[in-house]
Order: sequence, then structure tokens, then C-alpha cells
Amino acid sequence: MAGERSKTIGEVGESIAENFFNKIGWGLPQKGVYYPCINSQKHALSTSKNGEKTQHGIDFHVSYKSSLESETLNNIIISVKHAKDSKYPASATEKFKGYIRDLIHTRECFLRSGDRRESNMAHKGCKRINDIPVLFYISS
Repeated sequence: MAGERSKTIGEVGESIAENFFNKIGWGLPQKGVYYPCINSQKHALSTSKNGEKTQHGIDFHVSYKSSLESETLNNIIISVKHAKDSKYPASATEKFKGYIRDLIHTRECFLRSGDRRESNMAHKGCKRINDIPVLFYISS
């Protein structure tokens, strides 16, 4: 029961984020993307049963040619966190450090992924590539 509620809360957060991304012009992002982990022991979470991580899951991935910088591709890797039943934490430092650490590890593995290579090849003429992790935190 708690797992289903958590899943529903996460889906609501992703829907809010997706609507926001559409409004700012990021269009239709890829949803629920996974990248294989290239450093399974270093990237393992403390809650990992075997001390290893095999893949990184990300909520959204958006790739687009920048309208501000010529010949520049932006790969946006987005993690959405949605807290519904609690107030915004008074001291969220440790919680956010964990979210950001996981997002940085995801970016490291994204840099070597087939998805990144495909995205880069699909956007010809880009001499510069920005791989940008975004943490989207919603507190309802």
C-alpha cells in the first residue's frame, strides 16, 4: 500500500514537471530512461544490498540545439523529487546532497552511454555539447 502511494506521488510530481518543461519549450522529453553504471561500487547507494549499482534511472532526458549559443547542443538530465505529505524540510542539506550526488553519478555514466552518442549524432553541426543535470524538487 505504501509503495503504491509513493509511486502515485512520484507520478504526480513527474506530471507537474513535464507540464512545466512543455511551457518553457523543452517539448516532449524522453521519460524513464536508464543508463548502465560504469562505476558500480563508487556509485552504489548506502542501502544497496550487494554494495553495487548496475544502472541509473532518470525521470526525463531532453536534448536540443541551444537557441542562445550557436553550434551548441544541450543534453538535460532531469531527476524529479516530489514531497507531498510533509512540509519543506527545515534542514534539507543532507537530503539534497544525496539527491545531487546521485544526479552527478548519473551524469558521469550518461557521458559514456549509447543514448548520449545517439543524441549527439542526431544533432549535426554542434561543436559544443553541454551535459546538464537538473534536480526538480516539488513540495506540495
